[in-house]
Amino acid sequence: MTDTDHIIDPNGDMILTLENPGAPFAVWHHDDANTSSTALNQTKNPDRVTFRVSSRHLSLASARSTKMRHRWDEKKKADGYLHISVEDWDTEALLIVLNIVHLRNRKVPCIVTLEMLSKLAVVADYFEFHEAVEPFSNTWIARLHPALPTSYNRDLILWIWVSHVFNANLLLKKLTYTAVQCCPGKMQDLGLPIPRSIVEKVNNKRVAAAAKLA
Repeated sequence: MTDTDHIIDPNGDMILTLENPGAPFAVWHHDDANTSSTALNQTKNPDRVTFRVSSRHLSLASARSTKMRHRWDEKKKADGYLHISVEDWDTEALLIVLNIVHLRNRKVPCIVTLEMLSKLAVVADYFEFHEAVEPFSNTWIARLHPALPTSYNRDLILWIWVSHVFNANLLLKKLTYTAVQCCPGKMQDLGLPIPRSIVEKVNNKRVAAAAKLA
């Protein structure tokens, strides 16, 4: 097999390949520049990045990974490794989550930006690693909490996404209230898998509030 870019587990039985790393993330389609986050990545990225991991660690951290195990076994190649692929994610975000799942806690940052936290939420949500990541996400959110947005912008949508994924229900309620009060039109989801129920609730409450003022 070819050299692996990141060895998460030297004895790992799986090669996880990230295709098209660093694709544009949560692009903001709005004239309002009132946001501290950057939507587009201008850095030149490789076509793919590979990680050697333990399928057992992935399975223990996620019920979804356990269910996917039989499909992984079917994809075992002549090199003796299981192979899975994902695409468009941020390399650092995937690396951080894999380090958490493999209990390499010293390699996990104590502080992350909102941008990175949102990317971490994408990885955790896809694999259903919510419980494994929760001790870290609670700390990351607490340290970012004082900088919550008070107007409708990209950061507000990212915060709604993060609070949903990491089960910060009180925070989610506060953020959706801000969206109802400040959103000038339909709420964007930035291409993130924010549940339709959240987006529709914000939009319906916004319309109802506007009707009362008419």
